[in-house]
Amino acid sequence: MPNISFTRSSKPLVALKTGQDATKAKWYNNIYFSAGSSLKNNQNIYYESVYNAAADSLEWLERNVQKSAITHNASFTSSQKILGILTTSQTLSLDEGWVVKYDMPVYDDSGRFTLDEDGDIVTQEVNDFKARHTGSFTMSAQTKAYGLFPVGIAGLQAVRHVITPSVSMTFRPDFTQDIFGWDPGYIIRGIDTAGTERTFDPLTNTMLGSLSSYETRSMSLSLSNLFQAKLGQGDKTRKIDLFTLNSSTGYNFAADSLNWSTISTTFRTQVTKKITINLNATHDLYAYKNNRRINEWNKTWNGIPVPRLTSASASTGFSLSGKRFGTPRAQAAPDSLAPPDTTGPDLLSSSFSQRVDKTSPTEMENTGSELWTANFGLRYTLSQTNPLKRTESFFMTTNLTINLTSKWKITYTNSMNLLEKKIVSQSINVTRDLHCWQLAFSWTPSGYGKQYSLMINIKSPTLSDIKYEERGGRRSNLGW
Repeated sequence: MPNISFTRSSKPLVALKTGQDATKAKWYNNIYFSAGSSLKNNQNIYYESVYNAAADSLEWLERNVQKSAITHNASFTSSQKILGILTTSQTLSLDEGWVVKYDMPVYDDSGRFTLDEDGDIVTQEVNDFKARHTGSFTMSAQTKAYGLFPVGIAGLQAVRHVITPSVSMTFRPDFTQDIFGWDPGYIIRGIDTAGTERTFDPLTNTMLGSLSSYETRSMSLSLSNLFQAKLGQGDKTRKIDLFTLNSSTGYNFAADSLNWSTISTTFRTQVTKKITINLNATHDLYAYKNNRRINEWNKTWNGIPVPRLTSASASTGFSLSGKRFGTPRAQAAPDSLAPPDTTGPDLLSSSFSQRVDKTSPTEMENTGSELWTANFGLRYTLSQTNPLKRTESFFMTTNLTINLTSKWKITYTNSMNLLEKKIVSQSINVTRDLHCWQLAFSWTPSGYGKQYSLMINIKSPTLSDIKYEERGGRRSNLGW
């Protein structure tokens, strides 16, 4: 069955007149809207076995279930700057769904829901138009504050602190309940024949699905800090970012307990151009007892709740590289080019990276003067959501690549558990460019997934089935 969608991208609700100066725009010129519609169809044909008492046998009956729905959505967004320092934005989202076939409950003579043998409400299909409307509203505000601290020590002129606080509010009512005294009428309430209060959603079995009973009344808070430094003397100055420190949390007004969410904090600094340090931490304001969070503060100090650390992580990484000795030789004339000698003794010579057939761009991948590269990564994690069950890990990953020639490349990868002082996994990969062909050999010498594989194949994607492949190890079930 066909599905049809229509989308209109964001456009001004009231656009500026042609030639009008943008600085003279009114507040309503900053309201943008977007819209979309979708026609959904679904058909499910299946067979169901039914017992025929007269023939004392089972019969197959064909079932043909067809469903369709039309959905519409519209979004209105606006932003303003108040007093030149406070930036605010608002977003109103509206959703609408249409169906022409839905279910309604069957009532008995006393007006109660009729139940079947399984205790479910008996329904009957209704061919009629029915619509459902939902929506949500979000508003946010943020500002920036600057602090400048003159230093004047050893080329450091000043340190600047940029602080960005922001707050956002989201509201989505529970459309299964009354909204400010108004009943949307999407849910039918009643009593069944057993005397139990029940609710019924007529659109549950349609493509719109059942209506969510979740209410959203939440607030998000965040605080970003950026520290920068101004270096140099006179006109020769430059600005660098020292580090960033960000925190965020939230509050759920609709929850009956545990309203505050966890506090997330991130720290990032770049020590050098190749070394970056990242720190992350999560804190919880609530205590933890009997294997769950409880609605009590963890600790208090002068009436102020003190959070507890639930998780933390630290990671860093750096890379090293080395170049071949010597100076690259001048390129020879095209008619004198010859394939490189991959068995020569001058593996450290930069001339290896120049002797390559220039007729194929793919063979230029390894033609730089770089001989080797090494990437190292360190990551430490700590988890103690349950204070009695503390877990931590500390891993180092290594990736070493050696470009023996313009066509030979060897890569070694390694992961080591530094706490247990053992290698978790390691692998060696060797690749060789064979002009129109390529060779790849992979070997995992240890660990659960130890194996090896060799493959020689044609580079062209259209001829990818032409290849020679051999595997061994645990994953191939061939043993060693």
